[in-house]
Amino acid sequence: LVLPDISNAFYAEICKTIQEKLYAQGYNTFIVNTNDDNELEKVLMRELIQRSIDGMIIAPSNDIKELIPILLETHIPVVFTDRPGDENADFIGVDNALEAEKLIRSFSVKPKRLVALVPSPADVSTIKERIVGVRNACEKEKVDFVYLDLPENQKEVTALIKTEVEKGADSFIALNNKCTLKTLAALNELNQKIPSQVRLISFDDSEAFLYMNPPISALRQPVAEIGIQSVARMFERLKESKEPGKHFILPCEFFARGSH
Repeated sequence: LVLPDISNAFYAEICKTIQEKLYAQGYNTFIVNTNDDNELEKVLMRELIQRSIDGMIIAPSNDIKELIPILLETHIPVVFTDRPGDENADFIGVDNALEAEKLIRSFSVKPKRLVALVPSPADVSTIKERIVGVRNACEKEKVDFVYLDLPENQKEVTALIKTEVEKGADSFIALNNKCTLKTLAALNELNQKIPSQVRLISFDDSEAFLYMNPPISALRQPVAEIGIQSVARMFERLKESKEPGKHFILPCEFFARGSH
């Protein structure tokens, strides 16, 4: 199981689900964390393949073009989870662009200037798709839109958001739950009241969002179901199925709590 960031609650839950489902069927799981490092990912994949593993479930950091040479070295089945490989490979996840586009229309008041907060690295497929979805919705709704690549340093995050507030930003969408926490910290430091002065929606939910004031409105991905379906697809491949790869796109759920 190759994941980009097991410190993220999203991937931690996928990891837990996949490991439990595989163990119940008599399989042990090697879990590796790539830290979204493209070169490390390729090294780890090759090392896993050399250990004669039965199959690989991967949320890739690299583009599929970079991974094909490695995948051609082995005949083991591969299933892509959360982040797609290509149209010919098995994939279980969500339609990030569509879900992001729907979120923009979920604000209680039409944004005048909307800011999308982007995690680092921003070049992974899911984040790029979410940016596309936000841009599409803003163009259709004629909303002024900008996106910010958030640095690690919180002071720098606060400075960036302060600049956007001064430019008239009244709505924010954080493109994962880590971005949400950084955005909240910045808005609190700037004494921006949610939702009376600015509104906030998170792409990705967190249990902690329920206990904030106000509770944070968020999109919840079907994390456990992504893990369950990834294992189910792997077992189909372990039967040496020759059918073409399939994409299984699962629905998300929006929880309107008060910050939007």
